Amino acid sequence: MSTFVPRAAGLALLLAATGASQAQNFGLAAPKCAGCHTNPPTVQATTPNDCSGYAVGLSEDFVGNASNLQTRLNASCSMMKSVADTLTAQDRDAVAAYLLNLRDALAVPAAATLTFPGTTATGATRTASTSFTLSNYRGAELTLALSSSNPRFSVTRKSSSTCTALTVPAASSSLTPGTCRLDLDVVFQPQPADVVAPQTSATLTSTLTVTPTYAGSDVQPSASAGGRTITVDATAYRPTVTLSPQALAFGEAVIGGASVVRTVQISSTYPDARTYALTLPAGVTEDSPGCAGRVIAADSGVCTVSLRWQPTAAAISTPLPASIPVTITGTGGTVSTSLGLSGTAAWPLTASPTRLTPSAAGPVSTALSNRGSTAIVLGAPTFTGTAKDDYRIAAGAGCTPGSRVDPGLSCTLTLDYTPTASGNRQATLAIAHDSAVGGSPLSITLDGTADIGQLSLDAAQPSFPDTVLGATPSGTVTVTAHNTGSKPLTLNALSLGGPHPGDFLRAGTCAAGNTLAVGATCTVTLQFSPGATGIRSATLSIAHDGAAPNPSVLTLTGLGLPQPVGVLTIDAANPLDVGSQTVNGLYGTRTVRLRNSGTASLQLTGVTLSGSGFSLDSTPSCAAGTTLAIGQTCDLALRFTPLAADTDYRATLSIAHSAAGSPSRLSVTGHGSAAVVPVVTWVGGTEVHDFGTQAIGAAGTTRHTVSLRNLGPGAIRLTLINTIGLEAAMFPVQGGAADACVAGALLEPDRTCSITLAFSPGSPGTHGARLQVVSSGTALAPLALTGTGLGPVGGSTLAVTPERLDLGTARVGAASPPGEIVLRADAQSAVQVIGWAVDGAFVVEGRTCPAPPFTLAAGTDCRIAVRFVPTAAGNTGGTLQVTSSPGPDLAVSVRSVPLAGRGESAPDVVGGGGGGCSIARVSGDETLDPTLLVLAALAALILGRRGRRRRPPTQRAS
Repeated sequence: MSTFVPRAAGLALLLAATGASQAQNFGLAAPKCAGCHTNPPTVQATTPNDCSGYAVGLSEDFVGNASNLQTRLNASCSMMKSVADTLTAQDRDAVAAYLLNLRDALAVPAAATLTFPGTTATGATRTASTSFTLSNYRGAELTLALSSSNPRFSVTRKSSSTCTALTVPAASSSLTPGTCRLDLDVVFQPQPADVVAPQTSATLTSTLTVTPTYAGSDVQPSASAGGRTITVDATAYRPTVTLSPQALAFGEAVIGGASVVRTVQISSTYPDARTYALTLPAGVTEDSPGCAGRVIAADSGVCTVSLRWQPTAAAISTPLPASIPVTITGTGGTVSTSLGLSGTAAWPLTASPTRLTPSAAGPVSTALSNRGSTAIVLGAPTFTGTAKDDYRIAAGAGCTPGSRVDPGLSCTLTLDYTPTASGNRQATLAIAHDSAVGGSPLSITLDGTADIGQLSLDAAQPSFPDTVLGATPSGTVTVTAHNTGSKPLTLNALSLGGPHPGDFLRAGTCAAGNTLAVGATCTVTLQFSPGATGIRSATLSIAHDGAAPNPSVLTLTGLGLPQPVGVLTIDAANPLDVGSQTVNGLYGTRTVRLRNSGTASLQLTGVTLSGSGFSLDSTPSCAAGTTLAIGQTCDLALRFTPLAADTDYRATLSIAHSAAGSPSRLSVTGHGSAAVVPVVTWVGGTEVHDFGTQAIGAAGTTRHTVSLRNLGPGAIRLTLINTIGLEAAMFPVQGGAADACVAGALLEPDRTCSITLAFSPGSPGTHGARLQVVSSGTALAPLALTGTGLGPVGGSTLAVTPERLDLGTARVGAASPPGEIVLRADAQSAVQVIGWAVDGAFVVEGRTCPAPPFTLAAGTDCRIAVRFVPTAAGNTGGTLQVTSSPGPDLAVSVRSVPLAGRGESAPDVVGGGGGGCSIARVSGDETLDPTLLVLAALAALILGRRGRRRRPPTQRAS
């Protein structure tokens, strides 16, 4: 009902009109009104007793406006009229409105509040219903208006309403109101702005009002009239998509295998069903969709997604992404969120730990485990890094090359740590294996530290001068030992060892028991006194309590030289047959040449000739007291003067000298003839026959023919035709000509025969020999032959072996043991070695090869040595180049030998020993091989024997 309260005058009128204060309920059923006002409304009023007959019914039309009310009151009893006279127009309007509200009351719904069930998502729509029952006591229909105080709520008439077109029908009579039911739909449409983060829900309210409009009435119902409003409330929520957990950790997964399965729940609070999608990286798979069709049900639907990671080898370099997108698609568009991922890919073969940090010498271990599905066989380990030599696989270590590690099992790898220096000792161990999925080699970091003494020797390969046997050592080598470590170091022992320890003398301040403080030094002095010729080697070992190598070893090498000696050689056939000479005939002398072919000067102390028929002309160059330097010669003039015919003469030439084998002897023979001996001469004289130049290896292409003539009287028998001298073999006698002189044949008087000679040089340079013919005729002076060898056709015949030389490992500042290079001449020809050179951290020295240039005889060889002297750690290469030529004025060729070596850091012991052939040295760095001297002597002996002829038969006069 209305809360309207009129003023005092209006209240009096109201009370008078309604009879509320009198409470005399005579109502409209009074006799005067019964005929018109039957069935009055529920709310009615009557007039007081003194206005009997003037009852006012609320259904009366005059209540509809103030002027009708004024007219009605003026026509009523005196009391009402007097009250009406006192009313203002405002009072009359208020009373009329109040009465109108009383008359046209609206029935209210069952509840004054409408609450929407559940919650409604922002952006969604939810509808609730309510009803009003309306009464209209007027003769005209009421027009209704619907309104909501909150725009998120809207209200509409339902088709089930009996109030059509939002109107209430007019009363059928003044006492029978028109009624209808108004069915309403209330629509709730919350917006995203209604729920502000971090809030997830909010309650919204509204007042729904049904307002009637009284057409044709000048008084409208009060806006505060009850029974026409209802309070509506509803809860809105902000829809969300939630991942639980927000990140998945696969942990460590083995390549070729799979991680454990991880699950994530995708929850949606959207009011509609939604479809989820995952963008999965390589190797990550969804076991099965979390919901059928990947559809999340509406209103807090949940899908549980199971993911598994199967990493490949690429995952080592390409890790899992930090997050992957998750998209939720449904009505109104797509919602995106992200799922975090993490995991570590690992090869099947792993080490635990992968980093070893030893701090003191001793063993250190790690476990190698096979977490794959197939067995793995271990290969060879490789150590690299600056301190790689500090680590070694321990004896009896479980993980060795060839070990088989089955799936799920492991083995223990034990390393021996022996630091060679103080400070950080870093290296890397790589272990090869045959895992089918890869990961070979397995790498283990070695990061040791050391606090130890470190013995370092400052000498490179000690250089001792070549020393003659028995000579006083000519020099002292000093080696300084330093403690370069971080702790004091004690020397335990110093000793000489190796093949020839007695050839080296040791002294100095370093001694067993000495302690070297950090940075302190001591010295070792060494001298070389060879006990035999050739390369002599030994080792100096210094044992100590510091870092490896222990003991520190220094290799010592020196060259022992033989004592120089002179060797007297007689350049003539022995015995020397001068042939037949007529008694008292005039003949020239025969030359006998003496040569010093040794390595030291020699002195002639006397020349004697014993026997008859021979004498020596004065020869000052070979007189007693004459000194022959190395290679020097002198000549003796031997004369044959037979005293009797048909007599054989023999004599012995003795040369006393200061060299070994004194006296040297030469046997000479001759025959005295009484008859006139046929005269034999060379056609064209006895000048030197020069063959010019001849390439080595093209034997016989250069030939000379000389003729021999018997001047008579009588025929002669040729008994010997050959060439003599140390190089006679280079001038062979060729047969086959029709007029060839043949040994054993007769040569008639006034006849000639020819001798064909070829020049076949065995080495470059100028060569010489003599052509000797012995017959029953007069003696012939040998014919001098000469020629120049130019080397073999087609180039050099020098072979250099080996084709590549690896000198191994040597410490920086020291030298490796020598490696040998062999130079060999072709078996058919000699070659001239012009020189050699080496680049990189290598040095070259002669062994049995003399200092270049020199000629290497056909079929012979000599040796040189190469050492590696590194200046920095690491692999180093170089090249040895040997230059040679077939002979003078011919093109040279270069043979190259690649060299290799590995330098180690730390100025510690380097060097090495090596064997070799004994050689002899002479002044000027010329090297002579005693073997060559022996071969030369044997060759001379053989040639002499070939030149020896039988004594010819005695010529008798016819």
